Amino acid sequence: MYNKRSAVKVGVLACILMLSLYSNMGLLSAETQALEASDHLSNASVKQEAINNSVIGSSSLVSVAQNVYNPKANSEVTVPVSAATYGDKIVKPAPVSPPAVTSSVTSVTYATYGIIEVIPVVPQTVHKQIIMGYDHSLAIDDEGAVWQWGHSIGKSKSLPKRISGMDKAIAGAVGGHSVILTEKGEVWVWGDNRYGQLGNGTTVSSETPVRVAALSNIVGVSAGATHTLALGKDGTVWSWGTNFFGELGDGFKAHRSTPIQVNGLHDIVAISSAGWHNLALKRDGTVWSWGANENGQIGDGTSTSRNQPVQINVGYTIKAVSAGYSHSLALTENGRVLAWGHNELGELGDKTNIQRSIPVQIKDLVDVTALSAGNGFSLAIKKDGNVLAWGANNYWQLGNQENKNQNQPMNITGGFKANQISAGFYAIGAVGTTGEFFAWGSDVFGQLRKGSAAVEWKPQPLTELNNQ
Repeated sequence: MYNKRSAVKVGVLACILMLSLYSNMGLLSAETQALEASDHLSNASVKQEAINNSVIGSSSLVSVAQNVYNPKANSEVTVPVSAATYGDKIVKPAPVSPPAVTSSVTSVTYATYGIIEVIPVVPQTVHKQIIMGYDHSLAIDDEGAVWQWGHSIGKSKSLPKRISGMDKAIAGAVGGHSVILTEKGEVWVWGDNRYGQLGNGTTVSSETPVRVAALSNIVGVSAGATHTLALGKDGTVWSWGTNFFGELGDGFKAHRSTPIQVNGLHDIVAISSAGWHNLALKRDGTVWSWGANENGQIGDGTSTSRNQPVQINVGYTIKAVSAGYSHSLALTENGRVLAWGHNELGELGDKTNIQRSIPVQIKDLVDVTALSAGNGFSLAIKKDGNVLAWGANNYWQLGNQENKNQNQPMNITGGFKANQISAGFYAIGAVGTTGEFFAWGSDVFGQLRKGSAAVEWKPQPLTELNNQ
């Protein structure tokens, strides 16, 4: 059982989400630095507000080496890229000349409802990915088209529907709302907006995508339960929506319906949000966190919520982060995994059920390349493509027939391999090594497309989506 504060939070979450289902839906700096930071803000009045508030400026670019996926060769190569493009595989500068790559490089971080995943660095072109949320899901196909299914505003268990009106998508996020990042660096959002989480200056929900006009030059997006984050090309982070626990990171508790810069962050290369807390990864491999902390998910050794980012003493150089609903994961540069936060369900994978407010290493887990933290459970992909899972298994989300929680990583039954994974609230999604979309867990909101509230422990192909 969760403690009382967790129960209250889950209750708040449930109320917010169920209402949406059935409705119609700082650090000071010089003015010159503020002007640099305001490059992401296309609205003149918002720019002036940023200057007046003396927000933090942009960072310089540094060349680093990154692993880049080559779709044609179905393999990775190492190329030098700007550290200001955010990625999850920052390493030391390449000692040898890299092979020629014609495409520019970035990486994409996306969130699901209470879950975030950092995807391996890819060329800045579209690639298949799936994003599982609390009650609905998104997918991006080979051509950058966006598909949505499950619950949406006022609708139930819809078929996969193509979402139009945007340029090609390279990343997405799912909270109680949906977020898409396009090739042009634009952010588009739709869904529940009662707390301003769409970022358009209103609290009017929308069934169709609306652009966050105040932002440009964005390279990453992430969504918590009722707030949204965006990562600028210059390494700054922007937030909007609820601020119950300081999740906007501006030093206050007021909700905001337009983007504001997160205090004290620069040189950021990856972001991750879940529930009401956030993680940010700096270019130097350090981890910063803020927001809700009743289960120690911030990782600073306390259970005190933070309304501004604090640095976490992880003891390693980190290359990827993933925030779950009440716990957090980090991937080290040598493929090891650190975990902290809630652990009653075994989601930290350290063979105990002891809550941790500082990071602990999952000792037997090695050669990991990607992580995804969910609602009380966790997923990892190893170098060989095998998927491991641990934590809550009440909806068979661990991919085995035992329906029993596990406090250490276990292989998905049948040796399932994937290129990308996304842990949702009740269901899991993956892009298999064949390029097909898969899902398993609970179908209560139609995310498995089984037409019932059944559960599936074995990865099931999403036929309707794969046939598009």
